[in-house]
Amino acid sequence: MKEYRNYIFDFYGTLADIRTDEEKPRLWKKMSEIYSALGAPYTWKELKKEFRRLAGGETREAFLTWEAEKTGTAAPGTEVAGTALAPGVETAGIVLALGSGISGTKPSPGSGVTETALAEAEPDLRKVFRRLYLQKGAVCGEAQAICTAVTFRVLSRKFIRPYEGVPELLQELKSRGKGVYLLTNAQTDFTRPEIRQLGLEPYFDGIFISSEQGCKKPSRRFFQKFLETYRLEPVDCLMIGNDETADIAGAGRLGMDTLYFRTAISPGERDGGNPADGLNPANGLNPAGELNPASELSSANGPNPTSELISVSGPNPSGELNPANEPNSASGPNLANGSRTNGIPATYCVLDGDFRKVREIILE
Repeated sequence: MKEYRNYIFDFYGTLADIRTDEEKPRLWKKMSEIYSALGAPYTWKELKKEFRRLAGGETREAFLTWEAEKTGTAAPGTEVAGTALAPGVETAGIVLALGSGISGTKPSPGSGVTETALAEAEPDLRKVFRRLYLQKGAVCGEAQAICTAVTFRVLSRKFIRPYEGVPELLQELKSRGKGVYLLTNAQTDFTRPEIRQLGLEPYFDGIFISSEQGCKKPSRRFFQKFLETYRLEPVDCLMIGNDETADIAGAGRLGMDTLYFRTAISPGERDGGNPADGLNPANGLNPAGELNPASELSSANGPNPTSELISVSGPNPSGELNPANEPNSASGPNLANGSRTNGIPATYCVLDGDFRKVREIILE
């Protein structure tokens, strides 16, 4: 493999295997107890409904703020009045936590906002957790909103663990003087604690999270903001991710080389659908808010025994890159060859969910 100055990793489904369930009644019952004890009484069904409603409005607010910053019509970070409960923002299901936005969120008819543009906006759910207190007349400061978000995450999470070989690869890259970055579609109050929990924070030269920026992958704006923040050149970077649309196509459009790592929770895996419409890499929920059958527990340190995936790497046995990512007789067909990446194939591929092979390709 070509040696790069900087290695940029996605988090969920790339460095960490995770399952969450935001639909289970027990989660909402516990959260309603917490809110009620702190002066904001809700039934669990009411809390779930209000959370969806406010999250839908927050997505639209993030989009309008992003547009205002881009056009210079409002100061950066200015909240757009009235959008928290904006009419016409429909939410078909629960927020797919960890950065996928709102399932089924649609722009208002005649608003001039495209679904694609709205889909690339990223809400900050900390504001939602806080507003749930405020609309009941309870007091809620920043620290309480953060603690509530973290509690929600812990109660909804089934497990999180790094794939085998992740710490070793990050440490080796650091020892070689490489830049190591995290670029993820995620909620900061969910993800930063989980990065620390897994002991991975010291390895990164920068952590760039979509909810802190108001936009997300595959948005060109999100990638550009990342590159500008850390003063990186695309030609010097390798993007490693498990999402063919968000990670591979998004980075490829800006001229980065890419390594696609397909895992059991990659979007679109085993459902035959478009990756953008498939399994959320963070929580095992499909866009309808139902548990996806493909989200059964996978091995944290190797292939998912039920996935029947094929292992492929871009280089051929002689170390040369397989031209145009065409089928390589030594390793099997490359399944990430453009049809699911909008014509932008991955430079390298590992398709069997074994992170150790990612490590081998990068360090060879």
